Amino acid sequence: MQSVLWVQPRSRLTAAVMFILYCVYISGCSAVFDLMPRVRLRVRIQKSAWQEAGVPVSHLLVYPDESGELQRLFLPAGVTTAVIEVQRGYNVPVLAYPLGRLPPAGGCVSSHIQLKLIGTDKVLALRHRYGPAAQLLQELWQLSERCQTVCVEALVTEMESEGDGDPWNCDFDRIKGAIARGRLNRLHVRSMDTTAITIELPAADWIPGNCFFNGAIEVNQEGETGAEAGAQVLVRFSGLYPGRHVFFSPTSGLELHIYADKKGDCRYVCDSLAHFASQ
Repeated sequence: MQSVLWVQPRSRLTAAVMFILYCVYISGCSAVFDLMPRVRLRVRIQKSAWQEAGVPVSHLLVYPDESGELQRLFLPAGVTTAVIEVQRGYNVPVLAYPLGRLPPAGGCVSSHIQLKLIGTDKVLALRHRYGPAAQLLQELWQLSERCQTVCVEALVTEMESEGDGDPWNCDFDRIKGAIARGRLNRLHVRSMDTTAITIELPAADWIPGNCFFNGAIEVNQEGETGAEAGAQVLVRFSGLYPGRHVFFSPTSGLELHIYADKKGDCRYVCDSLAHFASQ
């Protein structure tokens, strides 16, 4: 009889513990879980436009560690996945820069993946459409409490709409100021004025590093200085908003950087891929 009295409370305790663990599992979070400073996950990087053109594209991963400090991880060409440990939180931004200098693909931990207490299958897809929003949040990560209040999906959609399909064509300073003040709304997402430049170049085929670039690249055939190989042609780039625009020519192997300012003035540098890679 005594043995029965001892077994029954233990059985009830075991059942209670199992029930609590089950509730924690199905909810995917708990107070204890939230105290864990980091989460381990696998990232998968979307291909860039230059990869499709045959360029061996490496990547630079940038993400906040458990203390909020930005860490960098180099991935050689051909490697598009990696396992990293990032700071636990909401809207934790992760970026992957093709060649370390092209517009990045991005994603946000806990916005784009369901973090579970039990299980290790955590995959964060880094996509180009989330690159601008993730970069905004990463530049403001010292104000992470503000960043966690942002609705990433709404911001991405509004930036795509205001930029006429190119989310990079938005005033980042205006958006960041609104986030820092905790007052972000759709009225703070605004596109920028664009400009154009005509450049004499040794190639006519140019692929933008920004897969969303919707400006025009027009070749003036009358501007050719000769029909021989390596002839210079006049190329007009329009739809350039303030910032850096990067282009690649598959036939010449050259990389072109155009820098536009808010006054509409432009300057450019054209050199080999290897030259920019060494900088």
